[in-house]
Amino acid sequence: MDGFLTQLLTMLGYQLPDLLACVAGVAMLAMWAPAAPGRKLALAGAALMLLTTLLRGVMGV
Repeated sequence: MDGFLTQLLTMLGYQLPDLLACVAGVAMLAMWAPAAPGRKLALAGAALMLLTTLLRGVMGV
């Protein structure tokens, strides 16, 4: 069980910068971006990047 916890924390630490960047991007687009024609597409793209980062972390474990 100790090996799994070590691997889990290592993968979380490795994925943390990507996760933080995606969350910050989604938050900035949702809160501060003006209503523009491409805003929905930008939010969808950032959300897709967040989802793939989460899936990459899950698959890494």
